[in-house]
Amino acid sequence: MGETLLDRAAFNLEMAQYSLKKLNDGDERVLNVVGYQLQQAVELFIKHFLETESTGFPFSHDIDTLLDLLEEAETSVVLTDEIRALSGTLTLWEAKTRYVKDYLASKKSILYALNAVEDLFIKNGINVEKVKLTPTGAAATKHS
Repeated sequence: MGETLLDRAAFNLEMAQYSLKKLNDGDERVLNVVGYQLQQAVELFIKHFLETESTGFPFSHDIDTLLDLLEEAETSVVLTDEIRALSGTLTLWEAKTRYVKDYLASKKSILYALNAVEDLFIKNGINVEKVKLTPTGAAATKHS
């Protein structure tokens, strides 16, 4: 099949963007789905570069740990300050958005993280669409 972890990372970002559109239906539970997908997009993005430009990656979902390994390996990845700042939140979303009953990720945090993940991909030469919210709060995509 030839699928890479980067392909999976891009798919998770695409699904986060797609899922966010469901928020227009008024179901805020979708924020947890988007948070989880964003965490997966970043985790798999990092693991791709650890796999292809280093010695591999550990079985870990901790974004801080993976970012540290990425920086130590001196890969070609261009990291952003926003991703580093969001690393703890992304790691938290990996478990809380799936397992903690009555947990709801913050819409403001989700939208900030979505923009940061999109920028991470774009700054590393990966063509992704950017999601913009219309004045009514509806999600729309545009090519970047």
